[in-house]
Amino acid sequence: MTGPNLGRVEKGEVPYSQDLLEQLADLYGCEIADLIVRDPTDPEGMWSIWERAQPAQRNQIAAVAKALIGDEVSTESQQNKSAPKPASVKRRRA
Repeated sequence: MTGPNLGRVEKGEVPYSQDLLEQLADLYGCEIADLIVRDPTDPEGMWSIWERAQPAQRNQIAAVAKALIGDEVSTESQQNKSAPKPASVKRRRA
């Protein structure tokens, strides 16, 4: 496929097929859904941010996102919640 033809597909001037989506996904190394649901020009889009993040940052992003939606963050945090915590004694000033 030539650049101008791909541009016509992207603009919706020419219809796309499942076969074309599969070929493009293979070419770009992504999933077919990425070609349909993502706006690659949106610098604030979640996937744009994700792609710029380092592996450790990706772990943090995933943990924050899971916490925001109430999903379990990790097995470690699950264990920490169920394990008894040592009692701390705070003295009040009189």
